[in-house]
Amino acid sequence: MNYKNRIQRNIEKLPFGSKVILPCVKYIYNSLNIRSKYNAYYKKTTESKEAKEILKACKSDQIKEIVVIYDLYSSAPTYGDFFYVVMLSRFFTLFNKKIHLWIVDSEFRQDAVASLSVNERLEFVRSIIEIPQILLNSGETVDIKTVTWTQVTSLLSHYQNQDSAFICFENMVTHRKSFYQYSFNIINMLLKFSPEIDREQFLLSADSFRTLNIDKPTNRYITWSLRFTNKWDCKRNLTEDEFVLIYDSLKRIFPEHKIMAVSDETGCAYFKEISNNKNMELLYSKDFSQSFLGDSALILYSDYFFTVRGGGISSIPMFSKMPYGIIAKSIHETVTHHRKITSWSTENQVFIFSDRGLPEDVLCSQ
Repeated sequence: MNYKNRIQRNIEKLPFGSKVILPCVKYIYNSLNIRSKYNAYYKKTTESKEAKEILKACKSDQIKEIVVIYDLYSSAPTYGDFFYVVMLSRFFTLFNKKIHLWIVDSEFRQDAVASLSVNERLEFVRSIIEIPQILLNSGETVDIKTVTWTQVTSLLSHYQNQDSAFICFENMVTHRKSFYQYSFNIINMLLKFSPEIDREQFLLSADSFRTLNIDKPTNRYITWSLRFTNKWDCKRNLTEDEFVLIYDSLKRIFPEHKIMAVSDETGCAYFKEISNNKNMELLYSKDFSQSFLGDSALILYSDYFFTVRGGGISSIPMFSKMPYGIIAKSIHETVTHHRKITSWSTENQVFIFSDRGLPEDVLCSQ
């Protein structure tokens, strides 16, 4: 029983506890935003504690193996959140540890079950497993696989008894709680407080995807991430008016560049119809790539990236040295400095905490 349940039980034992005192306490608790403040404090302390444990394990000569588990029973069925966990795993490769990255796909979170068909869930797992296979340079030192929860319990019991192994977020994983929401901030801490780390080796570039065989435009181009979905969080979709305004802005700022719209099949089809009706000259990522990884490579081959309320693909330029302008309200990520989202951001990498804006607002034209 956690501390909140214990307090509630004690209040209920008092005279008029359940009918008078408890409702009053709950009202005060919610009105003072105590819950939000506690959640923010818990998140910050959790991230700080785990970052210290991770850094200690990385620098330990005794620790030879790192176990990272992405449990789809509690984790988001989204590319961006999984990508953060992959990048956390990529950090471990800098210390020559053997990496075990296991994806638990025997059960899915309720929102995934409600929004995705069985085939869509299977396709999602098939596509995300390719991300660590590319970004972790899969070989003898990297173990990537899908597992059931039954298999995980057996594997955990094996590694928990070994002093040479470190399990990321061990307590959360054991209780089937997600940890992807902490990964981005932890990476920020790890790179900020590890000056000896070779950031060039950690950050992404087009060369990171050299094993992918994709076509790309022959002319210079910029990339523009467009979000449109009918699955969830539809309020973040780009409106038709925003689509036209941002297009006009990008054309003014980058007159010598082609503009490539980056989205999934649904998004590309939706915005392509609008652009055809309005005689807008756009390239579309799905005419060059059919995957998240392919779209990622196209972004890193481009000269600039822009998005408003973009999806998980926005994480790609954030973990690179390429110039970008991102306008979004971060959910799990803590903005480290004014107009910066990472500890390694340059002057040409601008993040504005907002859900509205145009390319000129980021003042990052090239």
